[in-house]
Amino acid sequence: MDNSEESRRAYFEELRKRNRTPHFPFVNLPPTERLVFEMLTEDNMMVIYELFKDDENPFVEKYYKDEKLLKECMDIQLYQQRFSAKRGACDWLMKLKETQTYVGLLNLYNLSLEDFNDNHKKCMIGFSTSAAFRRKGYTQEAVLGLMEHIAVHYQRNIIRAYAKKDNLASKGLLQKIGFQNCNNEYDFTEQYDYFELVKEVC
Repeated sequence: MDNSEESRRAYFEELRKRNRTPHFPFVNLPPTERLVFEMLTEDNMMVIYELFKDDENPFVEKYYKDEKLLKECMDIQLYQQRFSAKRGACDWLMKLKETQTYVGLLNLYNLSLEDFNDNHKKCMIGFSTSAAFRRKGYTQEAVLGLMEHIAVHYQRNIIRAYAKKDNLASKGLLQKIGFQNCNNEYDFTEQYDYFELVKEVC
């Protein structure tokens, strides 16, 4: 193990030991018609690897398919971003209500307390669905549930997402539920398209 890897592990081990409270009240998402949700933790994070390790879809994140990279990314998510006041984040595993079978993953991130550039009104979402459960409406159902949760619990009315330019399925889903292209808000759009949905605050 090189010094940089040893330092990284020591840093996150120290973060694990700290008794910290997130700036945002992360709780489990309410169930939808066919789905229930499970907040991502250190105990269940390897479900992501099991869902996507053999997935040939080019749009699945590479670190979902690599155990070492996944653990490194989950350290950042669980012990840095979850407690951040500017980049607060939480992930939820999606499960079928009837069988408790894991379906995929929902992401909420970039929650901020700062009011600069209206950042306190914004957040970003993401989603990944296992191959066996695509094109069945589960992803849309989960995203709509997450959006409602965001409005009620975090009072965010500007929800953003992005997808690779050739990821027609994700872009189509976002547009179907009302997201509009907002590439004009971003400088680097060669690889990704960005989308935004402005909602009423509950």
